[in-house]
Amino acid sequence: MKFYRQLAVFLIASGLIVGVTSGLPKPPIYSPTPTQASPITYAIPAQIQPIVQDLGIDPAFLSQAEVIVGDTSLCGPSDLKDEAACSVSSTPFKIIIPESTIQLPYYQHNALFAHEYLHYVWDTMSVADQNALLPYIDEVYKANATYLNERLSGYTLTDAQRSNELHSYIGTELPDSYLPAPLLAHYQHYLPNRTALPSWN
Repeated sequence: MKFYRQLAVFLIASGLIVGVTSGLPKPPIYSPTPTQASPITYAIPAQIQPIVQDLGIDPAFLSQAEVIVGDTSLCGPSDLKDEAACSVSSTPFKIIIPESTIQLPYYQHNALFAHEYLHYVWDTMSVADQNALLPYIDEVYKANATYLNERLSGYTLTDAQRSNELHSYIGTELPDSYLPAPLLAHYQHYLPNRTALPSWN
């Protein structure tokens, strides 16, 4: 019996009876699928949560940004003095709100936070989506140039930065009746409760 086992091993090793094994189905080869890392989420500070709720902002969307209650010097050098809020386009996107801003009257702190939040919205948009809004932003700018130029007067801006700032100012300081329907729909999506903004009153 031992002889036949040795012979079988010899024949398989020599390839003389390779057909015995080659006809069998091969076991599936499992290659591990790379798992996509879950995005890091950030807790919204307790002091900011009432503002987020008042504006109707989706906390899940905002949780991809880091909201910090702190001094605006954390944003680095600025064209503006005594900033009431600021943001930094980084990874993650940062929104900085001083405690003194939170203590401002209802409509003021809502508008200041919403302004920086809309910078975050702009930062997350694709270039194609930004470009789709630019004709409407330009239309509103031309109709309200005096006011908006005054709001931008303290900045030194590239064209791209100017569009970003206009997107935030128009979305928080001009009445909804001034906005073309596609632009208003955009703002209503990200700031559903627009009655919490001073432009409503």
